[in-house]
Amino acid sequence: MITPLLGAKSWQLGTQYQENTTPDPRQRFNEAMDIWRARDAYNAQKLLWVLAFFLLFALMLWLSGCQDVVRAVATIHGYKGDIYASPCAPESLQAGHCVVKEGPQP
Repeated sequence: MITPLLGAKSWQLGTQYQENTTPDPRQRFNEAMDIWRARDAYNAQKLLWVLAFFLLFALMLWLSGCQDVVRAVATIHGYKGDIYASPCAPESLQAGHCVVKEGPQP
């Protein structure tokens, strides 16, 4: 024979189970909003990393100068010699006109 206490508990559990079969719509909305916020935070973080990479790349190019980059790319592609070779000596800048280098020309 079932005791009244056990019968009361089983009836209460059954009632609670039936009442909670439909989830609270506010709870589903909050879970969806948490997912959207996490996705937006991930996309924002990814965008910040990409922007930081491009900013660093632009800063490196700006600080290194074009001649170094051109010379490095030329040697990678197998060019032998100096890209910016000219018959003028470095003293040409101070003289204001081309001072020809002495010695053998490459």
